[in-house]
Amino acid sequence: TTPPALLIAGIGTRDERRAGAFQDFVRELGAQHPDLPVAGGLTGPGAPPLSDAVARLVGEGVTRFAVVPLSLVPVEHPRDGVAAALAQEAERHADASFVFGRPLGPDPRLLRVLERRLDEALGGGRRSPSDRSRTTVLLVGDGSPLPEGNAEVHRAARLLWEGRGFAGVETAFASLAAPDVPSGLDRCVRLGAQRIVVLPVFPVRR
Repeated sequence: TTPPALLIAGIGTRDERRAGAFQDFVRELGAQHPDLPVAGGLTGPGAPPLSDAVARLVGEGVTRFAVVPLSLVPVEHPRDGVAAALAQEAERHADASFVFGRPLGPDPRLLRVLERRLDEALGGGRRSPSDRSRTTVLLVGDGSPLPEGNAEVHRAARLLWEGRGFAGVETAFASLAAPDVPSGLDRCVRLGAQRIVVLPVFPVRR
């Protein structure tokens, strides 16, 4: 059986740098999997739109799509965003079928990427365990109207803290949820943080 095409669905953004990073990611993914049809698009503002990505693959004969949202956590109500866009594409292309995957979540590989970003923030060269033991991390999510989406950021914070030697990992949100970033920083200070690293975990968003 021919495997379905891989469709990467991102949340729209007016930031050209984020849109460009999304396009670069999709191109690199396609280059790594030359035998698999790969395309990606954004809902809302920004290019390329998700509808163009679907239309291109349909034009190449694709009828089955495995859709992966490029976000760490659920950030939209099911009636909005990616899910709504896919419902429109299913109506537009009656012969196509779409299987919708879950957000990426705090996968161990993503946690390792976050850990590398933390080490970069702490500076290069040799470091002692005390470098981490004196560091509190403020993990900043984009914020979601869905409680389960915000809960995933808290889950990621706990997993990032476990066994990695940091003094603590606290959470904050850029919008739509509490605490906001200033409140998160205040909490870190009240808990006695000696050094704070602010680590964003934003999805591609406007």
